[in-house]
Amino acid sequence: MPTSQTWSYMKSHIDATVPDRVLDTYIGITY
Repeated sequence: MPTSQTWSYMKSHIDATVPDRVLDTYIGITY
């Protein structure tokens, strides 16, 4: 599991490049 700093960086990048529903699916799979 990534550190909070790494996750914040990844999340900010993901939020800028993919739709929310794709992000939700990604999080659902990751967790």
